[in-house]
Amino acid sequence: MGDPVMEHVGGRIRLYRKNSGLSLRELAEKICKSKASVSKYEQGKVAVDIVTLVDIATALKVTPFQLLDYTPSQKQQAFAVPFSKFGTMHLYHMKDKKIYHSLMKTYPDNAEGQTHATLFYKIRDTQDYGHCSCIYHGSMYSHELMLSFILRNYHNAVENILLNFSIPMRNTTVLTGMICGISANSFMPVAHKILLSKEELACDASLEAELAIPPESFKEMKRINTLFIPLE
Repeated sequence: MGDPVMEHVGGRIRLYRKNSGLSLRELAEKICKSKASVSKYEQGKVAVDIVTLVDIATALKVTPFQLLDYTPSQKQQAFAVPFSKFGTMHLYHMKDKKIYHSLMKTYPDNAEGQTHATLFYKIRDTQDYGHCSCIYHGSMYSHELMLSFILRNYHNAVENILLNFSIPMRNTTVLTGMICGISANSFMPVAHKILLSKEELACDASLEAELAIPPESFKEMKRINTLFIPLE
């Protein structure tokens, strides 16, 4: 078994290389390395030195932190642990009665005193979340009462999304919130009700009911002329 950190960094390099549409040879040419060397980096067989890591990050248009977001395995955390302390969270939204599952990864940047966040949007498998609809990068901002994310589309810097969650006083493993962005179909502003969970949820009728906007909310939306999603 190889070194888990080297394998994680290699996996991140492969993920962003493929999402950028680059072949092994094309990435190798950009960083002045051989194709064989890049292949060994991606397989976790050879450690990447810091200079090469920065070169790779530049070529892939990411930050070194996004290649180094390794989190050591930990025991299951208790209910009382704040959402802001979780490295991996599950995000759900629904469209046309279909539930979509996304994965949020967070990691601290002590140098800047903030928390970086990466959203793997519409994943197929939690074990292979590189196969996703889109990747967003940005920052997480936490407060006693609110948890927010401001993220930018990795492939298209024109698109930015905002996620806001209200944190209830009681301990919970799931937060309700809203994601606002641009529709991929109409390119018009759009918003979805979303759930953010510390654990993976079953995509069943119960989750569908949680993601649905209650009919009585539409009356309030019409009265105040504001898109409104109840958080309780």
